[in-house]
Amino acid sequence: MIHAQLEARDPDISFADVPRHWMAGDRVASNIANAVNLLFPAGERFFVRSVHKFAQQIEDPELRLRIRGFYKQEGHHARQHEAWFATMKRQGFEIEEFLEIYQRVCYELIEKVAPEKLSLAATAAAEQFTALLARDTISNDIFANAAPALRQLLMWHAAEELEHKSVAFDVLQAVAPGWGWRAAGMLMGGSLLTTFWIAAFVMLNAQDRKLPEEPRESLRGKLGAARIEQLDEIVAAMKARRKKLAARVFLGGIADYLRPGFHPDEIDDRPLAEQALAAIGMA
Repeated sequence: MIHAQLEARDPDISFADVPRHWMAGDRVASNIANAVNLLFPAGERFFVRSVHKFAQQIEDPELRLRIRGFYKQEGHHARQHEAWFATMKRQGFEIEEFLEIYQRVCYELIEKVAPEKLSLAATAAAEQFTALLARDTISNDIFANAAPALRQLLMWHAAEELEHKSVAFDVLQAVAPGWGWRAAGMLMGGSLLTTFWIAAFVMLNAQDRKLPEEPRESLRGKLGAARIEQLDEIVAAMKARRKKLAARVFLGGIADYLRPGFHPDEIDDRPLAEQALAAIGMA
């Protein structure tokens, strides 16, 4: 596949008027998304570090160019998600203790003792998960009824994840092409992502239950396409989708990733990325 140059877009997003339950007024859906948002900034900086350690070994000029674009895109993602953290705090969430534990375990302990090739392999595996989530998000317009600011943040992020989905994998193939590294990276990346995503959700959901309930009427005008009278129907549809998410996205994605001969670019996701950017006025 001929890859387009990776453009590092930097959207101007204001989170000032975002309700706490920004996913169509649904507490659970909002906190599932918030939970993975907490993992993004430190995780994406880890991805950059993991790739950077091997960048000088890459001889392919096209891949070297894609690596530089990967750095810039991931850096912008990290900064925008950290900007959202400030709004979460204003909404009443206490997230600093969780972030400290997550970063200490993953990046001060595990990253320091893990072989550098294993960190790269875990990055390639994590990029598989983000690409799968991005594909599902855009194909099904998951955030159609989210607050406009979060829809812009997550659709932009999803589009760029699809654009650079094969960068870490191609670096891994260049420096450690064995299937064993790929499998070990999936074990490390998948287990840490699952563990801390669940932990973050449990933490946020428990805090949310203790916060004052947002008046349903206050959501009017803050949720874009979602009308107040349609929220129950929208939430019911989201619950049905959540039950299928693990099997459809994660289990199938793991099996595909571990298949001999797999490559992320077997599926051309460029049209989906363009669709997502067009939907938020960033084409």
